[in-house]
Amino acid sequence: MKIFTKQIKILLLIYLVIGTGFVLLRPLYSDEGYYILAARNILNGKLLYVDFVFHQLPLLPYLYAPFSKLGLATYFILKYISIFSTLGLVILLYKYVLKATSDYNSAYFAVILLIVHGPFVDFNSVAKMVAPSNFLCFLSFYLLTLVKFNSSVKDKMIFLSIGLISGLASNIRIMFWSCTFVILLYLGYEVFRKIKPVKQKLFYFFIILAGILLPTLVTLYYFLNFTDYFIFGVYKHNLYSQSYHWADLGSNTSRWLKFFFMPQNFLLFVLMLIGLTQKFKYKALAITFFITLLVSHSGGYFIDEYLTVVFPYVIYIVAVNYRFLEKKLIYKGRPVMKYVLAVYILSFFITVPYFRYAVTGRIMEPNLLQLNSMIEHERSLKGEKILSSWDIYTLYSNKVNDTLKNGYVYSTMIDKLSPEEIRKFGLPDSSLISNLIKEKHYDVIMQNETSPHVLLRHKEITKEYYRLDTVIGNTKYYVK
Repeated sequence: MKIFTKQIKILLLIYLVIGTGFVLLRPLYSDEGYYILAARNILNGKLLYVDFVFHQLPLLPYLYAPFSKLGLATYFILKYISIFSTLGLVILLYKYVLKATSDYNSAYFAVILLIVHGPFVDFNSVAKMVAPSNFLCFLSFYLLTLVKFNSSVKDKMIFLSIGLISGLASNIRIMFWSCTFVILLYLGYEVFRKIKPVKQKLFYFFIILAGILLPTLVTLYYFLNFTDYFIFGVYKHNLYSQSYHWADLGSNTSRWLKFFFMPQNFLLFVLMLIGLTQKFKYKALAITFFITLLVSHSGGYFIDEYLTVVFPYVIYIVAVNYRFLEKKLIYKGRPVMKYVLAVYILSFFITVPYFRYAVTGRIMEPNLLQLNSMIEHERSLKGEKILSSWDIYTLYSNKVNDTLKNGYVYSTMIDKLSPEEIRKFGLPDSSLISNLIKEKHYDVIMQNETSPHVLLRHKEITKEYYRLDTVIGNTKYYVK
């Protein structure tokens, strides 16, 4: 079957147009500046976890480092890395459905569902390694179906590739270790079931473990040599950054309900449940990946955007059952699938703002075009020392962001650390910041009014000792 038909080329072009719109207009994501600053620190010779706090596994800043000193072009490059990673995932999904069904319409249906899924396209356009990790995880999912367990050289190369790819994804974002574990269980079961010679079984295991280990060597280096700093950054920082109370249960339940009943999500989950009544290729594998990613990305404090990782697998289950759904969904003797698709596409324009405000509760951050005017304003202010709650706003204004090792620290985390830990890991000391504000040590204080940053505690004292210069979006600039 021909893969790249005229129709799929048009759909891929439509996605690039949609993706470009998100690159230019989507409000900046708080983590973007944090990761870019970490990459710049690496490029400047600073030691990860020791010279600055970092709360992910180590590969991400190394991958971003070559692009981290290009001004605002950095954002465009990193965002387009996300866009083209998602484009690769879309192509894989298309090929996967086409392989499973031998039906072009089912494959086109899968692509349409993904490229106009508001939350997925939204979150996979940010300058962080969400989209590349999603692509790598789905590529592992795709490659699993190519393994024949026939001891051929090609088969072993696929095994090695699966190990390398899943290991790379896992050492970029720690939550993808869950997928690596599932892959090992699946391949282990299949190897013991289908390959008889013991030496061949052991060789297969050696190949995939070697593939996983190679990207993990960097993580092991930091863990073994800088254990305290690594554990604080990767484990304690994430654990302490959020407050866990019984009261959160109601809030999280409400957000879960909003997420699942979001128009596009609700349609997909209903169609998936109907599709699961049928037999189809790779059903068990798709369900396993869906459940694994859902559980691993929803633990602890509920972060809605992270759950968008499940939708390529949801859409696969829906799309391979497209012909069945066409026959099943009948109203007054007429198929209604085309009307369901029309409602789904139109819901894109409702789901994006609904996702950002009703579900995540986010107030608008500036987009890339607005950020440029903020940078110009900061450059016009006198002095160099700026106290800022968001690294993303001060990367390119030629100011010194005077928030010690970590420009973004949750107030809830500071409360759980001893004074010795605060000093050791170079975190902002709340009492020290108060004294520095009173002494007018800073030339500019830039306060994002909606962030749970430790600086929020100094909002009133800032107003007392500094003068409000201007407000841009939800960010206030205070000067001496």
